[in-house]
Amino acid sequence: MLTKNKKMKKNQVNKKNQVNKKKRRNRPHIHYLRHLLAFMFAVEEINRRPDLLPNITLGYMIYDPCMLEDKAVQSALSILSGVEEPVPNYSCDQKNKVVAFIGHLESSPTRSIAEVSGIYKYPQISYGAMDPIFSDKSLFPYFYRTVPDERTQHRAIVLLLKHFGWSWVGIVVGDDESSRRSSMELYKEIIQSRICVAFMSMLWPMPYMTCFLLKTTANYRSSGDPINHGREEVLNDDSMSGIRLHGLKDHLFSIEHRELHLYLKNLHFNTSGGDLMHFDEKGNVREQLDLLNFIIFPNKTVKKRQVGYFRELPNDDDQLLRITTEIHWDPRLSQAPFSVCTPSCLPGYRKVPQEGQQRCCYYCVPCAEGEISNQTDMEECIKCPEDHWSNEIRDTCIPRPVEFLSYGEGLAMSFLVFSLFFCLLTDVVLVICIVYRDTAIIKVNNRNLSFILLLSLKFSFLCPLLFTGCPTWISCLLRQVAFGNIFTLAVSSILAKTVTVLLAFHTIKPNRRMSSLFSKYFSSYLMMLGSFGQFVISLFWLIFFPPFPEYNTQVEVGKVILQCNEGSVTIFYIVIGYMGCLATISFIVAFLARNLPDAFNEAQYITFSMLVFCSVWIAFIPAYLSTKGKYMVAVEVFSILASSAGVLGCIFIPKCYIILMRPELNTKTGIMGRKTLSKE
Repeated sequence: MLTKNKKMKKNQVNKKNQVNKKKRRNRPHIHYLRHLLAFMFAVEEINRRPDLLPNITLGYMIYDPCMLEDKAVQSALSILSGVEEPVPNYSCDQKNKVVAFIGHLESSPTRSIAEVSGIYKYPQISYGAMDPIFSDKSLFPYFYRTVPDERTQHRAIVLLLKHFGWSWVGIVVGDDESSRRSSMELYKEIIQSRICVAFMSMLWPMPYMTCFLLKTTANYRSSGDPINHGREEVLNDDSMSGIRLHGLKDHLFSIEHRELHLYLKNLHFNTSGGDLMHFDEKGNVREQLDLLNFIIFPNKTVKKRQVGYFRELPNDDDQLLRITTEIHWDPRLSQAPFSVCTPSCLPGYRKVPQEGQQRCCYYCVPCAEGEISNQTDMEECIKCPEDHWSNEIRDTCIPRPVEFLSYGEGLAMSFLVFSLFFCLLTDVVLVICIVYRDTAIIKVNNRNLSFILLLSLKFSFLCPLLFTGCPTWISCLLRQVAFGNIFTLAVSSILAKTVTVLLAFHTIKPNRRMSSLFSKYFSSYLMMLGSFGQFVISLFWLIFFPPFPEYNTQVEVGKVILQCNEGSVTIFYIVIGYMGCLATISFIVAFLARNLPDAFNEAQYITFSMLVFCSVWIAFIPAYLSTKGKYMVAVEVFSILASSAGVLGCIFIPKCYIILMRPELNTKTGIMGRKTLSKE
C-alpha cells in the first residue's frame, strides 16, 4: 500500500505481519516465501538506488490472509482503517495515506480484496491472480495484473495437449470458488478442442501457502542504509536497470489513489529483456508463457529448464506454441507418454462413438466401399468421385476401370468370329440360290422372298458389330433400331413365305389362276405391312426417346460401365414384343401347313425355324434381366446370332443339300411328289 508522509524518519519501514492467533490445521507453505523475499528486496533496492526514486522512500505492510477470503477482507479493511481492528469507512492513521494494494497470488483472496478496494477506487495490482473475471472492467475497473488472463494459460494447455496428442486427460480442482470457476473454463476450452476429460477431482483441504497483501509508504528519502535481507540473488542490480519509472516520482509527491489509477492505465516501460510492458484496456499484460521441464535426478534433486514457450500474437485468435529444446522424460519412459481412451484410427477407418462414452472413446470401423479416410482419427469417410473408387485399404481414391464389351476380350472376339462366319455362310447360300434361281426348289416358295430373307439374315449377322466395342452416340442410336427392323423384315418374310406355301398348294388345283395371281402380290404386301409397323415404332423411338451412351457406376462395384441407355426401356420391349408376335403368327401358320402333301414341304422347316427363334427370344428375356453391364450386351448378341443361325439352318440348309447333293429331287415332280401328281 502506497502512503504519503513528509515527517517520517529516514528509511522508515513499517512492517507488520498479521498473524492469525487462532489455531489452524494447515500452516503457510515455505515454498512461497521467495515471493515475499523478492518483494522486500525489490523495495529495498529501489530505496537504495538514487537513480530510481530519489528523495522517496517506499514502505510496506504485509498481511497473510493464507488463502482465506474472510481474512483477506479483514486485512484490507485493517489497512484502510490504519488499525488492526478494522473500522469501516474510517482511517485512523493520520501519518500514512493508502494509495494502492498489491496482491494476492491466488484469485479467490484477490477478488475479495478487489471488491473492498474497488468501493473506494483504490488501484490493485496482482502478480498471480489469473481469473478471467478480472478482465471485466464493469466489475473491477481499478484492477491490474502483471500476469496474463487465465484463458491464455488454458489455450496454452490445449495447444500442449494437441502437440503431444493427448486426448484423455483429467483435471484437478482446488477447493475454492476461483479454482472451481477456472476449472470449468478450462473444461470448456478442452471440450471445444475435441479433447475429452476423463475426470475432475477436487483436492481439499488445500495446503495453505504463503500469501500476502502489501502496504507501501512513500516518504521523503533521508540518508542511511536500506535493510539488507541477504537475498541479492533474487533481484540483482542488472534486473532493475532496464525499467524506466520516469514520472512516477512526481506522482508520489502529491499522489492520490485516483491519480495513480490514471497513471497505471497509461504506463509503458521496457523490461531488462527488452520487452515492452504495459496494461491493456482490460488491465492485463500480454506475456509469453515459458514451458518448463522439471528433471528429477536419482538423488531426489530437481532441476528445471525452459524447453519452449507460448505466445499470443497480436491477433487475439492466433497463438504460437513452440518447443525449442528436447524434453527430458522420466527414465522409465522410452518415448513421450500418450494418453488416449482409444488408439488412433488409421487411414482407411473412421471413428464410431461408443455408446454411453465420451467422443474420445470410439471404435475404428473400416470405410465403406467407395469411401476413404486419408488421415488418422477421421470421424467421417470421404466419398470418392463418381469416376473413382476406393483402393483395398480405403485410404486413396483410384480411377475406376471403364468396362464395356471390347474387341480385345475373348467373348467379343468369339462373337465377332461367329458373326463373320455366318455372314459368309449366308453369302454362300445366297449365291447358290441366285445360281439355281430357276430350279423348282427355289421357285416353288417365292424366290424373291427367299432373297430378301437371306439379305436380312446377312445384316442380322452383322448387327453384333454395332453392339461390340466402345459405345458411341451413333452406335447407341442405331444398334437397337437396326436390329429390330432387320429382324422384323426377316420374320415378315418368313410369314409371307408361310402364306405362300399355303397358297401354292391351292393354286395347283383347277380354276385357281386368280388365286395364284392374288398370292403373288399378297405375300409382298404382307411382308411390307409387317415391316412398316416396326418402322413406325422405331421412328417414334428415335424422335422422342433416342438412346445415348452413358457411364453407369451403380451396376458393378468399383467399375464404370460404359453402356448405351436405351432412352425408353418400354419401347425396347415393345420392339421385341412386336417381333415376337410376328414370329408366333408365322409359327402357327407354318404348323397348320406342316402336313401339306409334298416331298419337300417348306412349312415344316419354317415351323422348326420359328420354334428355334421363339425359344431363343423367350429365354433371352430372363437372361437379359438377370445380367448387368457388358454381359447384358453379350446376352443380346448371342440371341441375335443364335436365332439368325437357327432360321438360316432350318430353312436354307435343306434346300442347299437338295440343290448340291440331290439334284434329281430338284424338279417339279420331285418337289410336289408322285402322290400329289397322281391325284391331280
